[in-house]
Amino acid sequence: MTPPLKVKRSKAQKDQLNLVRNGQPHVAPALKSVSKPDSELHAVQLACASTTEKLVKTQDQLLVVKEKNADLYGALRVERRKCQRTAATKKKLEEQIKFLRSVELPNAKGDATRAIQLLEQTRSNNENLKHELSRLLERCTLEASKTKATQAEFKIKLARSKKESRNLQKRCNRMPEIKAKAVEKARIHANKENRTHKLLHKGSYSPQARDLARTLVAAGCSREYVGNVIHAVCKSAGVAVQGNMSRRTVSRAILEGGIAAQIQIGHELAQAQGK
Repeated sequence: MTPPLKVKRSKAQKDQLNLVRNGQPHVAPALKSVSKPDSELHAVQLACASTTEKLVKTQDQLLVVKEKNADLYGALRVERRKCQRTAATKKKLEEQIKFLRSVELPNAKGDATRAIQLLEQTRSNNENLKHELSRLLERCTLEASKTKATQAEFKIKLARSKKESRNLQKRCNRMPEIKAKAVEKARIHANKENRTHKLLHKGSYSPQARDLARTLVAAGCSREYVGNVIHAVCKSAGVAVQGNMSRRTVSRAILEGGIAAQIQIGHELAQAQGK
C-alpha cells in the first residue's frame, strides 16, 4: 500500500486553511487578493497610455529630425562636391607649380608666380564660396522656419474653414425644415387674414360694407337687423366679422347711396349730348 502524497502548500494557503479550520471568515484576504491585481492592472494601463503618448511625441520628433537631416544631407552633398572640385583644381595647380619649379628657364619664375597667384585666387574663391554657402544655409533655415510657421497658420485656417463649412452644411440641411415651417406659418396667417372680414377701414365703414347694407335693406331686411344678418351669414361661411353696423349707420348708408345716385344722374345728364 503506497503512502499518501504530501501536498506542498504556500504560506497564504496554510493561513487560509487554518482560518477555515478555526471557523474564521476568509473573505477579506480573498477580496484583497482580487483587488490587488485590479489595481496593478489599472497602473499598467496608465503606464501603457503614458508610454503611447511618449511614443507618438517621439515619432513626431523623429519625423522633424529626419526632415532636417535630409536638408542637411543635401547641403552637405553640394558642399562636398564643391570641395572635391576645389581639391581637384588645387591638385592640378600644385602639379603645375612642381613642374614649373623643376624647369630652370628664365620664364619659369614668372609662370610659377602666376600659378601661385592663381592658387591664392582659387583659395580666396573657395573661402568666398564657403562663406556664401554658410549664408545660404542660414537663409534656408530661416525660410524653413518661416515656411513651418506659415504652414501652421494655414492648418489653423483650414480647420476653421472646415468647421465653417460643416456649420453651413448643417444649415443647408436644416433649410428645408425651416422653409416648411415658415410656409406653414405664412399659410396659417393667411388663413386667419382671409377668414376675417373687416367692416371698418381706418375708423369708418368701407364702401363695400355700406353697399352690402343697402343691398340687404333693398332685399327687405330691417335696418335694425342688418348687422346681425351680416354676422350670421359670415359665421355660416366660417368668416369672422370685425365691427357691427347699427340701425343709424345703415340709415346713413342708404341716405349716402341716394345722394350718390342723384349725383350720378346729374353727371350723366351733364355728359349727355342733346339735339
